[in-house]
Amino acid sequence: MKINLDYQFLNMEGEPEQRNGKPLTMRRVCSLALGAPIEKENIDGEEKYSRFRLIERILGAGLEIELTPEEVVKIRQLVGKVFSTWYSGQAWKLTEGKEG
Repeated sequence: MKINLDYQFLNMEGEPEQRNGKPLTMRRVCSLALGAPIEKENIDGEEKYSRFRLIERILGAGLEIELTPEEVVKIRQLVGKVFSTWYSGQAWKLTEGKEG
């Protein structure tokens, strides 16, 4: 599935969201969620390396990236744990092939 990494997340007022002075894009949301330490999540080194490799692919990709269904599921789960419902919902729509 192709994902638009350049999509800019919107706040509840419909304005582009900024974090630390930078646009909050799908690329940033995915990479932040994949790299975030999640409380009570006990993952081994192999899973951490798998996430690291996916972050590398996302950061090195152009405007879009082709993801496997398993990678989409992983991103959805982690974005849902790290970000609020508002931003998780936009990410979910994007991974369904719809703009946020």
